[in-house]
Amino acid sequence: MFVANNEEIREMDRLTIESGIGAVELMGRAAQACYRWFAERFDFTFDAVIFCGTGNNGGDGYALALKLLQSKYTVRMVEFEKQSPTASHYREMIVNEFGKDFFYDLNAFLKTEQSNSKTILVDCLLGSGLQGEPTAPFYACIQFINQSKHFVLSIDGPSGLNLDEQTQHDKIVRADFSLIFQLPRMGLFFQENEKYIGNWKVLAIGLLPLLNYSSSVVWVEKSWIKNIKIPRSKFTHKGQMGHAAIAAGSEGKIGAALLTSEACLKSGAGLVTLFSDEKAELPLNTRCPEIMFQATNSEQSIAPKTIPLFDAWAIGPGIAVDKTSEESLKNIIQQAQKLVIDADGLNLLSNNKTWLAFLKPYTILTPHIKEFERLSGKVSHSFEQMELAKNFAFKYQVVLVLKGAFTFVITPEKKIFINSSGNPGMATAGSGDVLTGIIVSLLAQNYKPVEAAVFGVYLHGLAGDEALKFGESEESLTATSIIRFLGDAFKAIDN
Repeated sequence: MFVANNEEIREMDRLTIESGIGAVELMGRAAQACYRWFAERFDFTFDAVIFCGTGNNGGDGYALALKLLQSKYTVRMVEFEKQSPTASHYREMIVNEFGKDFFYDLNAFLKTEQSNSKTILVDCLLGSGLQGEPTAPFYACIQFINQSKHFVLSIDGPSGLNLDEQTQHDKIVRADFSLIFQLPRMGLFFQENEKYIGNWKVLAIGLLPLLNYSSSVVWVEKSWIKNIKIPRSKFTHKGQMGHAAIAAGSEGKIGAALLTSEACLKSGAGLVTLFSDEKAELPLNTRCPEIMFQATNSEQSIAPKTIPLFDAWAIGPGIAVDKTSEESLKNIIQQAQKLVIDADGLNLLSNNKTWLAFLKPYTILTPHIKEFERLSGKVSHSFEQMELAKNFAFKYQVVLVLKGAFTFVITPEKKIFINSSGNPGMATAGSGDVLTGIIVSLLAQNYKPVEAAVFGVYLHGLAGDEALKFGESEESLTATSIIRFLGDAFKAIDN
């Protein structure tokens, strides 16, 4: 699914209307989708107060109110003097069928306000495309909504919040849930906006796609992953599934090496060799004897002649930040054909930023936000960070896996893939090490770097989701659990 901006959605609206689907019918489709969502969650003991603005977002509110009234819900509407033509159409339908007792201006509503604990406030004031700040009358409604204790539902995004760019004010509805029409918007994926958006869902309303449209931002769902997953031949043998090498772990951080290498093996690599501190050998053989081992020490780096023997390399999880590791990283950058750099490998890279220019095209870097800051510098907000990340990936021709609640994979062509799987329980020690193991495994299996990164991120998140289905909670989830459920994640993709 593509991620669109407000201008693109407006153009899709226009094309749909010009195709013969009238504006009234299109608004009815949107209202039906919202009504279905509402009715699935709230029975007739709930009542709705719908705040209707003067534009088409307000029209969505009138159309939704009509659906709710026809289904015997109790509904009140807080409105303004002027409405769009389509909004007026639905308002007249309400008057003709049910009378005029449902409409209030804000002052009249506040005087008679008798909400109860089952009142749902529905924000249809301004939608997500507002430029600048809401005017005083709308802000008064926003203040009332935000000061209430009721569940708040925003239609097409919280009023006052621009989902295409950084919003420079706080006169914004704080929704518990937001319904977004047709395609997601970029602002849904940024941490600063969570307090306004709450949870969210995209509702298809039948808009026609733009001609020859190919967005530079993709919301990655299972259907996309199924299309890139390489099926195995009946005659496949381990030599065809790639030999991955992993440089990870040091004294006190052996666990990172074990997690990365086991995740690599469990993601389908035919052979895995771990290069780590000699103290890792016994726990590795105990935990996962299928993995081969090469001992390293603080005196000697990984030899350049060894590196080309492997199909793909990962370096970084739990390694020591010292001169020997620096030398190993430098050798691997120079000799490895396919490479993932993570964790302390990224920290070493940030200490030697001139090495960035020597990375082979489509090298995969997997920083979290702080690691990326050390590589590229600080920014003031997420929109700025995304621009910086795109320029970074383009400048150094790398695949950037920017880890977070919504992990972004950014390509050298500045294309962005936003991951849809995963849950907050995956914010746990070792989770990133598991992701590195998955990605290098896919690289060794001959997935292209962008596909390996996107598939790896989705598989990692899906394994975390599968773990929650079978007994884990967000609080109890561990990196080991994520590895344990990789098999279930692969099956879920195939099914």
